[in-house]
Amino acid sequence: QGGPLSYDKLIRAFLPPYHVDFCELLLGRRPDSVDEVETTHALARSRSTDKFLRVRFAEDPGLLLHYELQLVSRPNVPFRVGEYMGYELWHFDLAAKEGLLPACVVVYLDREVYHGDPGSYELKGASRFRFLAQYDVVKLWEIPPERVLSLKSPGLCPFAPLMSGRPEQSVVRSIQRIIEAPEGEAAPEDKDLLLTALEALARRVMKNKELLEVLFSEPDIYKSLPSYQRGHKEGEAEGEQRGEQRGEQRGEQRGEQRGEEKALRESILDILAARFGEAPEDIRARVNALQDCKHLKGLVRTAARAVDISSFRGALSGTAG
Repeated sequence: QGGPLSYDKLIRAFLPPYHVDFCELLLGRRPDSVDEVETTHALARSRSTDKFLRVRFAEDPGLLLHYELQLVSRPNVPFRVGEYMGYELWHFDLAAKEGLLPACVVVYLDREVYHGDPGSYELKGASRFRFLAQYDVVKLWEIPPERVLSLKSPGLCPFAPLMSGRPEQSVVRSIQRIIEAPEGEAAPEDKDLLLTALEALARRVMKNKELLEVLFSEPDIYKSLPSYQRGHKEGEAEGEQRGEQRGEQRGEQRGEQRGEEKALRESILDILAARFGEAPEDIRARVNALQDCKHLKGLVRTAARAVDISSFRGALSGTAG
């Protein structure tokens, strides 16, 4: 929802406290400390998503790392990076005095709007003039989400759906990682922000919006699924009819219960189909045999959060029909 600017603002909101994790993702090793360096050029040009970070390691020389986050691949990105480097050469001079090595990374977020980046910008002029800027290009969709899910904090989990593999699985695991993180890793207000960012970025890649609502809402949100509403009405009518045929005084109440059960079963199978494809016959048979609303409600959450179909099958193994 919204253009690239809104995503930039969202990322700026949640990322800075987790720059150590971000550098570990980009560099493949965890820094001892990361400090943000003020850049007058960024302020003058309102390019506040372009950052310089002073990255320090215990033994190796540290880095003066310039990074950019790009949602859309544009032809002028190499020029912009070269321009930025040219304006900020004095930072590199200061870095050399501190024993820091310059580095530059452009991170692309979305494969659907990526059209290539050469990773360099060259300007040739008269006589012997030549300016060459080279930088690393990182494409999030080529990186396994485990790289962020295994970090010491959940701060990069919003990026997980944009990484390789099924975004549904990454979203489920990210939600769990954020919610279950101890307060030392993420304060309650930080968790709210991370979940908001995760949902916003997930919307770019998840096609099934109903499943997205299930994952990011209260457990009872499954009641808004069309399959739930349809199943509830059909099951309620079926239960009422059986009650009338048997002369049961509580036929209407039983009808409501049957409607609830049928709706829950259909919701479970719909969620599994959205995430993993059509559920195997053995799972469909087991789910359709269940008649306990409490178990079924728990399985709705399990279906939305299971890592794979095998883990859901394992959850079914202890459930009586």
